[in-house]
Amino acid sequence: MSDSSHNQLNLPRLFGLIALLLVTAAASFFLLKTFVSRRNSSSETPVVSDSSSSTDSTEPEVKTSAEKIDTSSNSDNPDGKTPDQYDGENPNSADALSGAFTAARFSSDGTTLILRVVIDQYLSSGSCHLVISDEIGSALVEKSVEIVPEASTSTCAGFDVSTSELSHLSRPLLLTLSFSSDAKSGTLETTLE
Repeated sequence: MSDSSHNQLNLPRLFGLIALLLVTAAASFFLLKTFVSRRNSSSETPVVSDSSSSTDSTEPEVKTSAEKIDTSSNSDNPDGKTPDQYDGENPNSADALSGAFTAARFSSDGTTLILRVVIDQYLSSGSCHLVISDEIGSALVEKSVEIVPEASTSTCAGFDVSTSELSHLSRPLLLTLSFSSDAKSGTLETTLE
């Protein structure tokens, strides 16, 4: 076999290999671009609403909000500054503290009542006091935890109440959470079936 016939046999293989590499590179680029695009567009913020008006569920109704502020276009923002993401009064300057239950549910094995709370204001210290009663209000379970500061809000350190402590209560359970720091205070209430 001569060198020219050997080169003619390898030339189609070389072109095939180059074509395969180009197709692989294009497919990888497309998949990576699609993954990054989906990852950026699927960051939804959970919004939790108080379940005190609903007596059908054991935890607050969770909704998601896909609203996003579009900072890529400056048509509504001619000065080029990023718009404020919070449109309203500064909660830190309010006279009273406010917040929401972010979790009010029983553990999957049913042995623990799990309660989590976010406080809308930044607080460096304080306390949260939970009172659990039945509809009559005669039987009580009380717990207290410290306030934990976060970046711009605060939380109660969390309440994990053994269901054995709740066995003498009839359902629905009334949850009243009072929190205070310095001269400010606030109260949250909800019902748990």
